[in-house]
Amino acid sequence: MSTFLAYLGRLFMILLGFTLAVAVAGGVFTAALASMFDTGTVDGDLLDQAVQWAGMVVLVSGLAGTITLVPVVVLALLAELFSWRGLILHGVLGGALGAAATLLWDGQANDPDRAAVTLAGAAAGIVGAGVYWLVAGRNAGRLFDRIAAARQMQP
Repeated sequence: MSTFLAYLGRLFMILLGFTLAVAVAGGVFTAALASMFDTGTVDGDLLDQAVQWAGMVVLVSGLAGTITLVPVVVLALLAELFSWRGLILHGVLGGALGAAATLLWDGQANDPDRAAVTLAGAAAGIVGAGVYWLVAGRNAGRLFDRIAAARQMQP
């Protein structure tokens, strides 16, 4: 039963890491786009602005989580199986995933803003991957290592 609880705890950490990573990446992407394309959509007093920003971040984070869910599940599974714990590896994969996710943006191939949006997506992916690494990625595969060591210790 303790092995089951260990797996359940690890799954919880992976889900928590993904949720926090998507939230932070959504905030970074929203801030990057707002700095590039100042449309003047956020107005009013400070509380109204905070509510509007929070709404945009929630919207962007939800969309990012939907787009990246399947690739992240595959990458998390591979990280657990092969004990990929490196921060740089997580950052590179997160940046590539963030850049690839922005390719779904409805821009023309010769649009001058497309490169900027792709770079913003890559930056958000790198930051999100760093958050995921802090929560779950730096311990990838250690559960399997502990279970294998415990089985070898049994007579």
